[in-house]
Amino acid sequence: GTADAQLEIGVTGVTRDVRATVRGSMGVSRLVVAEGTRRLLTAERAEMAGIAATWPRRVTVARLELRRPSAVVERPRHGELILPLVLPRLEPRVEIGELLVAEGEIAWLDASVNPPVRFDVAGVEVSVRDAGWPARRPAKVTIRARAPGGGEVGVRGTVRLDVMSADLRVTVSDIDLALFRPYLPTAATVLGRVHADLAVVASRERELRLAVQ
Repeated sequence: GTADAQLEIGVTGVTRDVRATVRGSMGVSRLVVAEGTRRLLTAERAEMAGIAATWPRRVTVARLELRRPSAVVERPRHGELILPLVLPRLEPRVEIGELLVAEGEIAWLDASVNPPVRFDVAGVEVSVRDAGWPARRPAKVTIRARAPGGGEVGVRGTVRLDVMSADLRVTVSDIDLALFRPYLPTAATVLGRVHADLAVVASRERELRLAVQ
């Protein structure tokens, strides 16, 4: 991609005691994140505003926006998910006041079922507030997306990634059941449209616990 930035950078100390401060904003056009030849994430534009970093202790970003991003989530035959990005263990604390995704797309590829599944989720709009890593508090999440074959999915609630917990309200409107045919425990043809309003609470201490109402 091509980067542009307006930054104020200060450096103090020597050798192992070096400290750097960075303030300002930056952006990347035609962003591509890849691992070898496999593209993990692309975006037409990524922007960070309100950067206030004290390295190596803390990085704060007031607003991070991804415009028209595209990502692939894969599940090969052995069943373990391959995610587009995995959060690393970061030395500085990272805090993001607001994370926005506009006009996103996600491709779901699942080779663990027969026949293999591929479908694309478009119109992904995401708003995340008070995100951080490691997390100090749950992040507030709102997600909307268009399902293939028509219909919409909405998610609203809180998520905390460091302890893998979530308290969400999930709404599904007019989703085609044919999308889930390979996952159903029957060879019979199942047709219809799904409408649902669910409360989903998940937590993981020693094992994952999931409650759906």
